[in-house]
Amino acid sequence: MKEWWSNLSLREKQMVGSGSIVIILFLLYEILWSPLVDANDNLRIRIPHNRETLQSMQSADQRIQSLLKTSQQKTGHAAESLLGTLQTEIKQSAFASHLIQLREAENDSVQFNLRKINFDQLIIFLDRLWKKHSFIVSQITVVPTGAPGEVTVDVVMTA
Repeated sequence: MKEWWSNLSLREKQMVGSGSIVIILFLLYEILWSPLVDANDNLRIRIPHNRETLQSMQSADQRIQSLLKTSQQKTGHAAESLLGTLQTEIKQSAFASHLIQLREAENDSVQFNLRKINFDQLIIFLDRLWKKHSFIVSQITVVPTGAPGEVTVDVVMTA
């Protein structure tokens, strides 16, 4: 390579040197500068979208916080209160004769078992409990019986 370089004339050496500089600058631009500019442009494009996402998340957070406050105001129930309220609600409903078991379960929850009840009436009953007392069905097992629309159900509810 030294021999090749020494055989070149001054003008050829200048051309090779300036061409090398141009190639090095081009490579620096393509390897370093261009990716940085592209990444910067992409970030600038994502900023408005991220702001919209932030605003929607903040409004959702405010809504969740207000729902939690409302829920906490409605549910000052202990497990005993839940048990008593459920017992009263079941006695007032048409399910009293179908109640097999009503007992306090763990984690401030109550479990009850109903046999041979109408499924549609069950859903209306559970919906009313949720709307009236903010009771939540944490676990439910529904098994159809032989009659149409009739089920056997095991429910775990929490306040």
